[in-house]
Amino acid sequence: MDAVSVSLNAQNAELYEKISQPKFGPASYDAVKEFIREATKYIRRGCYGRHGPGVDVEACRKITDELGAKLRVRDIMW
Repeated sequence: MDAVSVSLNAQNAELYEKISQPKFGPASYDAVKEFIREATKYIRRGCYGRHGPGVDVEACRKITDELGAKLRVRDIMW
């Protein structure tokens, strides 16, 4: 695999849960961030983000930078 797309969707767990409504609850946000961190060790290209209502793109960019990933913002309607 040489590319991956992961939807970070939000800058914090509360907004992530509201937007994504994950099956596994609040812990899902940390799991997504950990997956991004691990994926960047093996996959060179990735897409980590979407932009929607209430999402702070610059905060998401800071998170992905800290995880060693690059953020590519995709606008979508929620």
